[in-house]
Amino acid sequence: MNRENEQATETERSKADTSRELDGRQRLKRKLIYGLGSVILWGGLVYGGYYFIHSYLEEVRAEFDDKIDNVLDQNEEIVTELEQFTLEIEATTDELAIIKDELSYIHEGLELTGETITGSDETRLALQERIVELDDRLNDLQSQLVKLEEATRAH
Repeated sequence: MNRENEQATETERSKADTSRELDGRQRLKRKLIYGLGSVILWGGLVYGGYYFIHSYLEEVRAEFDDKIDNVLDQNEEIVTELEQFTLEIEATTDELAIIKDELSYIHEGLELTGETITGSDETRLALQERIVELDDRLNDLQSQLVKLEEATRAH
């Protein structure tokens, strides 16, 4: 019986060793599975974060580009208006110069005709009416010039 007992104990020892080896292998497999699962999970989280940040930054860039385009369009409109105002101011200035020249010519004519034609009231009245018309037109043009300059300064 001793021999049988020894064989039985040896068989039990070999089973215990085999079971320890199996437990060790299972633990190793579990560790590898958990480790691999953790790596996959972290990889997925990192990729998800990258994708989220990338799409968010693309949206922000698109909004920023739209805002820049709007500002550029507004600037072009303002430049066009300023160029138009500048042309109007130049035209008004030229017209003012012409009217001033006409007025000085009429004043010279009145001085000359006043000396030579003292009896003609019709001529004098016609010239005075023309002077009044030109003065009114001059005043209108000057007020328009002031308004255009104020509009130019406002922009």
